[in-house]
Amino acid sequence: NTVELVLKFSPEVRIRVEEYFEESVVKYTSDGSMIVSVSFPEDEWVYSTILSFGEHVEVVSPQRIREIVREKAEKICSVYNADTLLSHR
Repeated sequence: NTVELVLKFSPEVRIRVEEYFEESVVKYTSDGSMIVSVSFPEDEWVYSTILSFGEHVEVVSPQRIREIVREKAEKICSVYNADTLLSHR
């Protein structure tokens, strides 16, 4: 299954976005951010690719992928929660 993604990237990752995505799928906004519309296979690879941009990317659509990425980010945060640190020692 493929998924049509719309991603918004902050200007801080412009070089990486330009290296990663074809020029034809990148649109530049007046504030320097980039909107990328792309189709990818939907699997763990696509989630990890999105997450690799950290706080510099937002999934605009589809909502389902936005929720999956949010849930994965929350799980990452829970690993670094101060309360859980003690349990890993």
